[in-house]
Amino acid sequence: MELGANTTVDRPAVGETRIKSGAKIDSGSNGYGVLVDGKMTGTLTNAGDIQGQYAAIQVAAGITGGIQNTGNITSANYAIGFSGGAANINNSGTISSGGIAIYYGTSTTSDIANNVGGTISSTGNGSATIYLPNNVTGKIDNSGTIVANNGAGDQSAIWIGSTRSLSGALTNNSGGIIQATKGGGS
Repeated sequence: MELGANTTVDRPAVGETRIKSGAKIDSGSNGYGVLVDGKMTGTLTNAGDIQGQYAAIQVAAGITGGIQNTGNITSANYAIGFSGGAANINNSGTISSGGIAIYYGTSTTSDIANNVGGTISSTGNGSATIYLPNNVTGKIDNSGTIVANNGAGDQSAIWIGSTRSLSGALTNNSGGIIQATKGGGS
């Protein structure tokens, strides 16, 4: 199944909306793969592909059940962006972006669990893979790979803004990799 631009998936009367293996949600040339503009009380579960030019998943109001990913979440700018609300992220798949993989544009409460086999990556110039320019209450628990790769500019795998805070633990478990690389250029 493939859902293209200008497609709406409404919440079910009972249960959860699940994106299973082989399914693809693509926003086309711009926009969001999934925009949560109203409160979502279930879980966003992805085992397929969610893509968006601006953001693959944009959380504006919150997802009570969190984001469960075993598939691919990809975007040119933000794979997962928070502009309001909260959602925990549990990743065993791939979250990747040409900009910032996970962006907290507002203060929120959120835990990130990157499990064994999970990858969170970015390739943007002078950006971060997980960027917290605002206060976040929660924890980051890594057993997989969090990597920032780019051709030029400063790069951080996890960047907590200079006047901001992560009110919780940052744990890199045995076998976990947190890495930033910088190629040639400025």
